[in-house]
Amino acid sequence: MSREKCKVLAGLTVAVALCFMPSDVLAKDSPVTHSETSWESAGEMGNVPYQMVDELRSFYKLDNAAKVRRKGAYCICNADVSLEFGPASNDLIISGVRIYPLHPLVRDAQGRFMVSRDDWVQWIDPIMRPTYLIGREEVKTVIIDAGHGGHDQGAQGMEENESRITLQVAEELQKKLEKNGMHTMLTRSGDYFLSEHQRVDAANMYPNAIFLTLHVNSGAAEKRGPEVYILSPLPPPEGEARVAAIHAPRSAALAYAVQCALSSVAGVAGGGCGHVHFSLLSSLKMPAVWIELGYATNQQESALLVTPAYREKLADAIAQAVNVYACYASPQGKLKVNVPPPPVAKPVKKATTSPSPRGMRTRKGHS
Repeated sequence: MSREKCKVLAGLTVAVALCFMPSDVLAKDSPVTHSETSWESAGEMGNVPYQMVDELRSFYKLDNAAKVRRKGAYCICNADVSLEFGPASNDLIISGVRIYPLHPLVRDAQGRFMVSRDDWVQWIDPIMRPTYLIGREEVKTVIIDAGHGGHDQGAQGMEENESRITLQVAEELQKKLEKNGMHTMLTRSGDYFLSEHQRVDAANMYPNAIFLTLHVNSGAAEKRGPEVYILSPLPPPEGEARVAAIHAPRSAALAYAVQCALSSVAGVAGGGCGHVHFSLLSSLKMPAVWIELGYATNQQESALLVTPAYREKLADAIAQAVNVYACYASPQGKLKVNVPPPPVAKPVKKATTSPSPRGMRTRKGHS
């Protein structure tokens, strides 16, 4: 895909464009080199190394925000991007999109916010600098997985069930991506059941691919809006790290783009981006995201989800996000990479915790 076309795609929506600022926007002066920044951990909690948020501010050449939206929060920003930390220990918001951190935010003895090294490497840097991702490659195939099917109809309570809605969005998405010159593959093209194993095996046949699995959420009646999940790069509570987790940084960049685009269409921020241990994602050999299009249990949103016009808008938003991600995933541009800290480092002093996070509810995966 040409650089000119990438620029056009990046301007399709403000929401998506703000996800991926070029590196010269984020570092307007001379680039920060590895030698200019000390990556020695500022503290630890439960053997997890942490960095001062002010170190991120220096690295990305950001300023302290004059005002913050929430009392007790700390915000670093420039004219194009903002990172807001706190006041709760699970409050991390990047340009209006909530990111559920892998580890809680903590404060040092002076009350200054600190963020885990894992969250910097696995969430923040892929979103801030997607063209610096390790392992960038041309996106040759987009695999679109319509969740459920056959005897498994998914979320109920709407005029149409989840299985049918996800298939219709998948078909619209396929049309839009192929119109833009992308090769696509649907894991299912009708109302029939596929096991997770079948979906994964079909997807893993394609090199240089990304995987999008579509679902409709359910929950409290007041909850609405899109949510996007990636496989956690951390091992599950009782298990070993999965090979698929190596794709987490690229999955994070893709998830953020999709969430921005869908939130713009839905008109609400939604639940943001989170991490899960869903078995479907754990065996995929490519960047992958789990997309919740909205809530079947919200009366207003369920009424929209059953309309063809709204489903087409959702498909169009995802297509735009995929196209933007594909531009930044391309290795065509040779960039000088400012190296962020490695995920693991020896901590040197203790940190105190902020109030315990409520966390993000981990739902049991489903096909």
